[in-house]
Amino acid sequence: MTSPTIFSIIPPRLGGLDVLLPIYLEIRRDHPDAKIHLLFIEPSVYSKLKRDPFLYQETLRVCDSISHLYSWGKPGIEVLRYLMALVCLIPSLIRLLATKAPILFYGSSPDSRTVRWMSAIARFRGGWVVQHPPALGLLRDSIMVDIVENKNASDLFACYSMNDLHLLEKYGLNHPVAAIGYPRLYPGWLDRIREVAPKMMEKEITRLGFDPKSQVVSLFLGSWVKGIYNLEELDTWIEITVPLVRKKYPNALILLKPHPMSKREHLEKILEQIGDNRAVLCYLHASIIATRSDLIVGLHSGVLLDAIASGTPTIQFQEFTPHWLRRHPDKSVYLRLKHPLAENLEDLSEAIDDCMAGHYRQPDYEKNLGHRADIAPLLRE
Repeated sequence: MTSPTIFSIIPPRLGGLDVLLPIYLEIRRDHPDAKIHLLFIEPSVYSKLKRDPFLYQETLRVCDSISHLYSWGKPGIEVLRYLMALVCLIPSLIRLLATKAPILFYGSSPDSRTVRWMSAIARFRGGWVVQHPPALGLLRDSIMVDIVENKNASDLFACYSMNDLHLLEKYGLNHPVAAIGYPRLYPGWLDRIREVAPKMMEKEITRLGFDPKSQVVSLFLGSWVKGIYNLEELDTWIEITVPLVRKKYPNALILLKPHPMSKREHLEKILEQIGDNRAVLCYLHASIIATRSDLIVGLHSGVLLDAIASGTPTIQFQEFTPHWLRRHPDKSVYLRLKHPLAENLEDLSEAIDDCMAGHYRQPDYEKNLGHRADIAPLLRE
C-alpha cells in the first residue's frame, strides 16, 4: 500500500491538535513514510502550541510541514480580506492538487470555504475527507445533532468510541462512521508520555524553583463560560481547593494546570491572594503533569481522561449549580469514567483521605468509554 499523505486543518482551539497528534503518531508508527501536513487557520492556536513544550516538540517531530492560512472571517476590508485568505491558501491547494489520493482531516465547520475547496480537490485527486470532533471530549446531545445535520460534508465521520457510534445511530446518522478510540488513550501515545515525562517534569519543577523530588498534587482547571460556569465560580474553586490540599499535603508542591482559554494574569492574582508560595501555575501538557503527580483534583474537562489514563488517583470536584445543569443535565459526561466525584468541600476532604489511605480504585476507563484504538478506517484500510 502507498504511504498516506494527510492534510489536516487544525480546529480553532488547541484541544483540537491535542486530539490529532496521537493519531499522527500512530500513522507514523504504522507508515514511517507517511506525509503529514498541518494547516493552521487560527493564529492563537499556534501561539498557544508554542507555550506547550511537549506538544510543540512532538508536532515538529511527527509532522512534515506547517502552513498558516488566513481566516475568511477576519475583520478588515472585505476585498482585501478575501485576497489575503486566498493568497495564503493557494500554496496548500497546489500541494493538495499535486498529491495522489490525499486524505483531508477537518474538525471545523463544513461550511468553511477552506474545507469546501480542499475537500473538492482531495476528492478530485482520488482521495477522501474525514471529519472528526473538534476537541477531545465525550460527545453531548448538542454535538450529536450538529454532526447529523452536517452528515454529507465528509466521506467519513470519525467518532471516539463504540458508545458514541451507537448514539450517532440513535440520532439518525445515515452516513459512514467509524469508532477510532480516544487518541490520547492510544498505547503509543501513553508510551511516549511515560518516556519523556520524568525529564520534562524534573526540568520544569527545577525551573519553578523547587526540589524536583517534591511530592506533587495537581489541580486541573476547567474553562469558564458566563451563565454556565462563571469566572467567579472558578475563582472560588481555586480559593477553597488550594487550602484544603495544603492541609492534607503540608509539604507538597501544588501545580495548577490552567485551561488554554484562561488568563494567566488573573490566575496569578488569585494565587497571590491565597498566599501559598508552593502553589504555582504549570503550563506543561496535562499528560506530562499527571504522570508525575501523586494526586489530581480536577473540574469537568477533557484532561480528566489524561489524568485517569496516567494511573494517578483522580477526583472530580465540582458543584453542579442550576445554571450548570441547564447546559449539562447529566451533571458531567466525564462521570462515565467512574472516578470519584466530590460535590462539596466535605466530600472532597473524604475523597482525598481515601486516596491517601490507598483506597483509590483505578477505573476501567476503556470499558466504561467503549474505547478501542483503531486508525485503519481513517486510511481506508
